[in-house]
Amino acid sequence: MKMRSGTSLRAALVIFQFATVAIADHCTFVIYRQNPFMQNHEMGLNLKHMIIIRGPRILEDDSLKTRLTTFKNQIKALPFCKSCFYVHGQYLVGAW
Repeated sequence: MKMRSGTSLRAALVIFQFATVAIADHCTFVIYRQNPFMQNHEMGLNLKHMIIIRGPRILEDDSLKTRLTTFKNQIKALPFCKSCFYVHGQYLVGAW
């Protein structure tokens, strides 16, 4: 029995659609299983002892590194600050 080109295209599209749904279903299951792990996993730090400080708004220029270093040193000089680091425009201060 000969298949027409339209019929074979339709069959190929059905197979492609089935494979796509199977892959999406598998990915959904993997993400579903990872979610509780990420929510309950020990992060390695105690967020109760962290203070988040928005750093000064500084435009990208030659003095950016100097200004960030100065701001970091001023934060470290505070009596309750044990450590300080810069992450994406914010300073995280460890106050133990």
